[in-house]
Amino acid sequence: MSGKTHAQFAIGFGYAVALMLDNFFSIGLNFYLLILLMPLLSMRGAKFPDYDHHWKSISDRTAISWCVSKFIHLTGGSHRSKHTHSWDICLVSLALLWLGTEKLFEYQIFSALDRGIAFTMLLGFYSGWISHLISDMFNGDGVWPTVFARHKVAFVPKKLFGIKFNTGGAWERFFYKMSVFINRVLGVVVLIYPIFKSGLLEQLINKWL
Repeated sequence: MSGKTHAQFAIGFGYAVALMLDNFFSIGLNFYLLILLMPLLSMRGAKFPDYDHHWKSISDRTAISWCVSKFIHLTGGSHRSKHTHSWDICLVSLALLWLGTEKLFEYQIFSALDRGIAFTMLLGFYSGWISHLISDMFNGDGVWPTVFARHKVAFVPKKLFGIKFNTGGAWERFFYKMSVFINRVLGVVVLIYPIFKSGLLEQLINKWL
């Protein structure tokens, strides 16, 4: 998938993580701050796997993307190689960072706010990375299930009934439009969700009826 498609798909994941966090922790009015922040973090995370392109092909040229790109290519990687496009590396690195962050915040030099910000950024970034892998599985090339796998996995074949499930074709344009539509629906949902959760919406409906 292209960068703009990954970005749109990541926005929906950002909204989903925001809803999940509020469901578990009841963060109140801070939820509105979260639904602004989480999609931005998710879009940033969705860019990360494609830092495996050659440096000149990366639009997001920063010191971080340069280091990641150079490391991947120096270690024999290429675009969609196992470095950033395998499920186990994504999930294991998330688990290790989560545990490491938990260990770090055992020290009393950090506040509860610091801890909340750190885990919010971690979840936002990885929601984007995960969304990137899932959206690439809607491309016939697929992604690697593990670094030990010999074949990639995908939700769709490379071609079926004359339709090519590749980047830049009619299939991706359809996928992009569907992502935009879903994001608009989710945008409405996350805006009214706190009102619905508080019971205010139900009270207003009962009053009007």
